[in-house]
Amino acid sequence: GSFLRSYCLAEDGVGTLWAAAQTGKLFRFDDAGDRVVPVGLPWPVTGVNQLRAIGEDRRGAATGRGAFDIRVGAGGKVLDVAHFDDTNEMSSIGPVGEDVVLGTFGLETQLGRLEGERFSPQGRIPVFNVQHILEDEDGSLWLSTDEGVLRLRPAAFEAVRLADEALNRYLVSFVQTEDGAVYASDRSNVYRLRIGPRGATATPLLDEPSPFLLGLRTDGRFVY
Repeated sequence: GSFLRSYCLAEDGVGTLWAAAQTGKLFRFDDAGDRVVPVGLPWPVTGVNQLRAIGEDRRGAATGRGAFDIRVGAGGKVLDVAHFDDTNEMSSIGPVGEDVVLGTFGLETQLGRLEGERFSPQGRIPVFNVQHILEDEDGSLWLSTDEGVLRLRPAAFEAVRLADEALNRYLVSFVQTEDGAVYASDRSNVYRLRIGPRGATATPLLDEPSPFLLGLRTDGRFVY
């Protein structure tokens, strides 16, 4: 009974079909009996907006009361339900594992990591009303939003070569300040790095280099 969604469907790793009603009730399809059966679920949820199967034993649910991780056992029995984010009106959920993408009906999408039974946000994308998240075979995430389709691609590290080849071997610590500047140290000096399309240059900052600098730290503005 909803103009947005009536049932959210998901298929797990063994081919079992699951469905979550907009009212919060959970069901699975019983192949042997050729029928849909209810699954008892100990959660205070109304308004399930997306259900996602993760392998054979986990289900992720984006709901009106945040995101939930549902663990199931043999025969579809629910073993545990973890409420790992309480953001209101969660619209969709991406891959659940170490890394999670949570879409909302608000003004942003959250990227983060599961730490125990809590969601730790690591970043935000300013897109409005994420309706669905799809992971393709290349590991990219496609977000269907009210502002169009957004693609999030995994990024690999790209090698950056310094003009002074000797520094490539000995840089031991890096920090970035809140203005975006990158600083690095080798065993005797501190450098400000400027990275361009053809590589990077390093400007030494200490007039009297000291031996055995072991590391840099920053509070956002200052470098220690």
